Order: sequence, then structure tokens, then C-alpha cells
Amino acid sequence: MKLTTLLLVLACVTGFAGSTYSQNAVVKLDMKDATLQSVLDAIEDQSDYYFLYSSGMIDVSRKVDVHAEDRKISEVLDELLAGTDIRYMVSGNHIL
Repeated sequence: MKLTTLLLVLACVTGFAGSTYSQNAVVKLDMKDATLQSVLDAIEDQSDYYFLYSSGMIDVSRKVDVHAEDRKISEVLDELLAGTDIRYMVSGNHIL
């Protein structure tokens, strides 16, 4: 019984720790007339996230402007992808 309780508590703590990073990860970016790929690379450099995408399906050479001062990654992505049909999903430390 004690072992089951311990395993349950550890599983809950691990689950909360994973979601905390994804909710609080922030970046600082100031890029003008940059390609979408260079912005995604900058986000990867400043975080533990890695992007997985097909450059045949997404125009990563599209020019974008982004100014983010300690903003959540999800907010930056929502702004970058607004007006497009591109959607993303966070799975662990991967953004698909």
C-alpha cells in the first residue's frame, strides 16, 4: 500500500513538473524581416524545445517580424502563425 501511494505521488509530481515548464517557458526575441525558420531556430536556442515540421508543408522561408520581451513561447507562436492555417501541438519538449 505504501509503495502504491509513493508511486502515485511521484507520477503526479512528475506530471505537474512537465506542464509547469511548458506553461512558463519564455523567450526574448527582436527580429525584423527574418525567416520563420530563423525565428524557430532562435526559440530552440533559448529553450528546451525542438520543432518538428515538414518544410514541404510549411513555408519556413516566409518573412516575419517578431518582438517578444520575456513572452511565453505559446504566445509568440500564436502571433507568428496568426492568419495562416498552420497549427501546432506541444508534446513533451517537441513542438509539432
